[in-house]
Amino acid sequence: MEARDGGGMDRRERGTVTIRLRPEFFSRQAFMNSIQTEGRWLEVQKRVKVVPSGKGAVHRIELANWYGRLKANGRWKWFKLFTDRRASQRRWNEIIRDHELRQAGVITQQMDHAQRPLADHLAEYLADLKRRTSSEHYRITKNMLDRLVSGAEWKALCDIDEASTRKILAKLQGEKNYTVAHVNKFLMKLKSFVHWCVPDRLPFNPLRKLKKANERKALKRRAKRPLTPQEVLRLLQSVPSCRRLKYAVAIYAGLRRNEAAKLTWGDLKLNAVIPHILLRAETTKTGQAATLPLHSYLVNEFRGLMHGMPGATLFDSIPDKRTIKKDLLAAKIEPSDAYGRRAGYHGLRYTFASLLDETGCSHGTRRALMRHGSGDMTDGYTVARLSEMYEAVKHLPAPPDAGSATVIKTGTAGDVLSDPKQVDTWWTRNALAPSFTGADGQGDLGIDNEQNRPKIQGFRDDCGPLAATVLLNVGTPDILSKIRSRSSIG
Repeated sequence: MEARDGGGMDRRERGTVTIRLRPEFFSRQAFMNSIQTEGRWLEVQKRVKVVPSGKGAVHRIELANWYGRLKANGRWKWFKLFTDRRASQRRWNEIIRDHELRQAGVITQQMDHAQRPLADHLAEYLADLKRRTSSEHYRITKNMLDRLVSGAEWKALCDIDEASTRKILAKLQGEKNYTVAHVNKFLMKLKSFVHWCVPDRLPFNPLRKLKKANERKALKRRAKRPLTPQEVLRLLQSVPSCRRLKYAVAIYAGLRRNEAAKLTWGDLKLNAVIPHILLRAETTKTGQAATLPLHSYLVNEFRGLMHGMPGATLFDSIPDKRTIKKDLLAAKIEPSDAYGRRAGYHGLRYTFASLLDETGCSHGTRRALMRHGSGDMTDGYTVARLSEMYEAVKHLPAPPDAGSATVIKTGTAGDVLSDPKQVDTWWTRNALAPSFTGADGQGDLGIDNEQNRPKIQGFRDDCGPLAATVLLNVGTPDILSKIRSRSSIG
């Protein structure tokens, strides 16, 4: 915008329109209002800097650069250009053209982000993630995203598509020999980042059709197994006293490694009517505070220690993998079973769930003690409730002709019994008492449960988990059914 004195008039140019204003009739606010009502941009012009010189006088200095003025989002904004007027006018025309295209929707915000490097978007996403998640989650996410970006050689957001993602995931599973579950973790981290970019940085999610691979029949290298009551007894008896309580809080309270490491003396309520632990929200995996009742064994062990300040942690460290393996071998416990499931510190939570299943508690109580967000995750830690299923199956009506013609093979010694009521197997002798107890303390099959009651309390050394069944065979070969506990890597 240029101001020239001529004939007592103040002339200001806007594009091809010349506006003449008389200073004595128009104030500055009136002048700006007249400009805003007529256009959205002004021509390049010189700006004058007013510098006070003392005693109320001012000194006006003309700036060297040319400037353009544009109305964006309802407000006028100055744009600094160059010292040369022709170069400034050329650049100002580009700015006006870009502004008009944006107003028309030809240039969008996603197009601007598409020109930025992918590293800038990742840095902003990780900064936002660090603000709202834990440091461990941030570290894992950053490591996985960096490996995906470097392996796929992505440089911009537009490079992330379904084909390149499938290629890098297959490379991780093939060359790196990762399991399906671990590769799915990479996919979920990437999809979370892409979802964060929609709709401000990406118009749509390019990975919306890419699904996780099936983990049910895939190899699980980190499948955990629970310890039997006999193995728990041997472990707690052979382990050094400095680590006994560290294992016990996982076996009898179901604490995770991170939760046990952050447990403080202030979290213990040993003198309450029901001794319990108060788990703070910042220490739990779900981010929710929880209250867990304490087993009498834990209460006695905690009371035998020298109490510290409420804010002091109970344990200086939690046993690592090598220490746990050494303690298991010292107790004559195999770290891995025949199915490849390993016993570790997180596997002690499986032991806690298995012991809860032995007590016959309800599924809701088990879920509350395990502190899982969904019941499906709790099912992965427990064995099948065969006693409940057998109660439902045994009351099914038999076929009308299922008399002497029906034979039952126990699958143990090859004996064939003609009468279903004469079945005598390990399951019928050692099943839970409430399932077979009669009116006079006798079982439904006429077996005294008092002599078997000590065996019911846990697993026997010569038997696997409590999983066996009675199979009716109607003209078919004998069937051997092996039922083992389910496992989860969660």
